[in-house]
Amino acid sequence: MMVEVAEMKFGVPCNTRVWFSSRAASELGRMRKKGDPNGAFWKKFRQCAMDGFGLYESVGIVKHEWSQVYRFGIKSSLFRLIGFYADNGKGEFIVMDAFDKLGQSLTAPQRARIEEVARVKREADWKKENDEYPRLSQ
Repeated sequence: MMVEVAEMKFGVPCNTRVWFSSRAASELGRMRKKGDPNGAFWKKFRQCAMDGFGLYESVGIVKHEWSQVYRFGIKSSLFRLIGFYADNGKGEFIVMDAFDKLGQSLTAPQRARIEEVARVKREADWKKENDEYPRLSQ
């Protein structure tokens, strides 16, 4: 089933535009209400989008997992956003899933969720909101 993504509007110019599936948006909303009391995660996420996610790969905030899938996370939180770049230019990041890690290592169900995101990327099984055409396989 084609996954539709909607753009997250930050209200400021961003070098990386960010798009969310409904599942990831729901998880982010839950975390912001209950698990981000001082807003540290949200502030860093917004800053990274403004500066461009590519700048944060070398410091581990945006980290490659496998199969062109990346995770976004900060040290003070075990919450992770899971997604991929829409193209090689890294100007758009598609967030397909999000979850709280239970510890330092991923669990088998979390690895399966990352693998599902990899499948969506590989098969171009996503589209932008109000976009009639699916992505071309990459």
